[in-house]
Amino acid sequence: MNLTSTGCPQDKCEEYDYVKEQNYGVNNSEPSEWWKGKGIQIDFTNPKATQWWYGQLDKVWREGVYGWKVDQGEVYFGDQVTTSIGTMTNEQFRKYYYNAMEDYIKSKSQAGANISRPYSHQRGYHSDPAKMSMGWCGDFGGDWNGLKLQIDNIYRSAQAGYGAVGTEIAGFMGAKANKTQFIRYAQFGATTACMINGGENGAFTNHLPWWHGDDVTAIYRDAVKLHTSLVPYLFSTVVDAHEQGGSLMKDVNLTDESHFLGNDLFTKAITSDAVLTSVTLPTDGEWIDWFTGEVYEAGKTYMLKYPLDRFPLFVRKGAILPMNMGTGKTTLRFYPAATVSETTLHLPQGDGIEYDDCKVVYDPVQAVFTITDDHARTYVLEMCGVKSVTGVEGPQSWSLNSETGVLSVEVASSTSATIRF
Repeated sequence: MNLTSTGCPQDKCEEYDYVKEQNYGVNNSEPSEWWKGKGIQIDFTNPKATQWWYGQLDKVWREGVYGWKVDQGEVYFGDQVTTSIGTMTNEQFRKYYYNAMEDYIKSKSQAGANISRPYSHQRGYHSDPAKMSMGWCGDFGGDWNGLKLQIDNIYRSAQAGYGAVGTEIAGFMGAKANKTQFIRYAQFGATTACMINGGENGAFTNHLPWWHGDDVTAIYRDAVKLHTSLVPYLFSTVVDAHEQGGSLMKDVNLTDESHFLGNDLFTKAITSDAVLTSVTLPTDGEWIDWFTGEVYEAGKTYMLKYPLDRFPLFVRKGAILPMNMGTGKTTLRFYPAATVSETTLHLPQGDGIEYDDCKVVYDPVQAVFTITDDHARTYVLEMCGVKSVTGVEGPQSWSLNSETGVLSVEVASSTSATIRF
């Protein structure tokens, strides 16, 4: 609640005197300088102050609003903060602020969400991992240093248990991304929870892919299509993280700048102009290049060449990935292995948070694929790496693309469907 404001037509907030009289602020409601002026931080440890604040939010709540971007308003009021429940560190106070905002949104809509800070190089850890909808780490440059710093922040957030953290494509402030940096930023962002675009370092110039040329526009579009196609897989993984703890991004490696996306995708960021990239693959299973289909051994280090339209992305042999291919049907992309593949997928029902579970099993000895799902839907099974097939029993229709090696099988399921090859 500002006494003086920066960048606003109104200086003193009309509710300032009331907040001060009621002592609804931290530090006995004494104002302090922060990045939007000088004012009082609401004391979110105080239930009365929090409820009063919710009344202010009610004034701007409208149907169609999904949430807020909650951005570090709390860190400017001292390393030690006096609150209604005693003195605490600023870092201890932060969760009250972020949690209050998350709780307000959920009281309005269970599908609502806040973008808030997880770990940031600007003052450390912020929101409560248990109540962070989407993470945004902070302000970065658009150059290689900015990309490397953002990866560091995102990975530290994942290590701390923040479930879903997005990438600010081409940074936000400071150095502007050149063509190559913009592309590598976008490709890394496609393997995180959200691709966030825009910033004060060229929002309507170098933050727009077409500003860099038609070739960059095409590559950026491919990155967005990849991310969009993986949304059901991301959704299912985040449900697991919500129920069991952990993050969408697993086994992050700050030194190697690599991570698992869920359990079955592995990627490494490219953070320089180098054409050749050293890629060390995980130590278990076999790994298939997402773009070429080439199979690589586990645990080995390869020097691989990546033109601008490719980056290191590998899928585990045996993986079953739910995907959105824009057909209105649930696609299950499958990379068969020599052993049984079995997984339980959490498939979204529409655009909200509702989902139902689907169990999928493939037995390579019997050549049988079984789908068990209480929710009636039409599946398209894409089995990759198939050279030939004599027949398929059970589906409505099937076809084999001999050039790509993808066997497509369409099947309707109400409770259980069995496909025999």
